[in-house]
Amino acid sequence: QTLAGLILKLGGGIILWVSILVIWMRWYQDEKTFDDVVRNNSND
Repeated sequence: QTLAGLILKLGGGIILWVSILVIWMRWYQDEKTFDDVVRNNSND
């Protein structure tokens, strides 16, 4: 039972951090794309 609790706790933590990482990477890509568009338009 203790081992099962430990596995659930670690698994939940891994799922949480993977979710945070995926959300952050998507946000970073959106910001990078927007920044590139702004820079390209300001050079015209």
